[in-house]
Amino acid sequence: MIYRFLVLVCLLGSIISCKGHESKENKVVSNATVSNERKLPEVWRWKSEDKSQEFTLKILKMTKDSLFAQYCAVYNNGQKLDCDFEENINIKAAFNKSQEAYIGNFQSFFNSGKGTCFIKINDNALIWTILKIPNGEYYAPNKCILKKEKELVNNSINLPFDYEKYKQVCIQSNTIDCQKRYPSLNKTEYNKVIKIIDIKEGAPESIFSLKPIPQSNINIYIFNFEGDSSSQEIVTINNNNNNKVISRQSIGYAMPEEDTYDSFIINSDMTIDIYKISFADKLNKKKSEKYKILANGTISKI
Repeated sequence: MIYRFLVLVCLLGSIISCKGHESKENKVVSNATVSNERKLPEVWRWKSEDKSQEFTLKILKMTKDSLFAQYCAVYNNGQKLDCDFEENINIKAAFNKSQEAYIGNFQSFFNSGKGTCFIKINDNALIWTILKIPNGEYYAPNKCILKKEKELVNNSINLPFDYEKYKQVCIQSNTIDCQKRYPSLNKTEYNKVIKIIDIKEGAPESIFSLKPIPQSNINIYIFNFEGDSSSQEIVTINNNNNNKVISRQSIGYAMPEEDTYDSFIINSDMTIDIYKISFADKLNKKKSEKYKILANGTISKI
């Protein structure tokens, strides 16, 4: 009888403790199981009413005690980009139990001093607030509410994209890393883009999709043409406006009979450096032109 009583007491104790644990997990972004339940990275976005400012926050690592993230702030319709197109953490915050939020430091990508930010997350929204403004240049909003972006399949090339390195990996060596590092569009995607551009003759050998501009509906493609001569073009398309072509610019050209050819590097800041390179001496190259892809998709010479 005593044994049964003890068993009953243990069972009741287990039920009570489970309910208590469950109630804690239902709080705003409970940090008890955050690293196990959330699929990282997570991307959250905000856009101002006049659409001149956009802000993206990408959570790269999240534990019960801390949060590591990277932001990208677009200001004045893309005239200022407070971003890094490579993975580079610029937000480090610790979980504050009393406020059920993450509070910590951030720095802009204009090498500003450290500011202090407040980040509170639930299933539908992320609240971003700057508690202490950093010294120096920065373009993150002082306060905004971000919405979670749906997970997208990424088959794009990360920047920087150096066409000479691409040739070494995929043409001169044809290594197994080629498709992994420089994935080209599959047949379905290829045909869709060709239809938008309305190319009827002289179709490109391959098309590459570049990592898109943060907080933008602009798709960026590299067209690679091969034949007696080879050439490359960069094309921007607004996928939110009936797939309208915004800009198209020649950035590479090679004719074997000539002494030099044009090649390019698309940098992480969306600038494009075009070089004249000697066929005889690949180390002999000179920068000839420079362009920039703006947040609205326009390709502008600078």
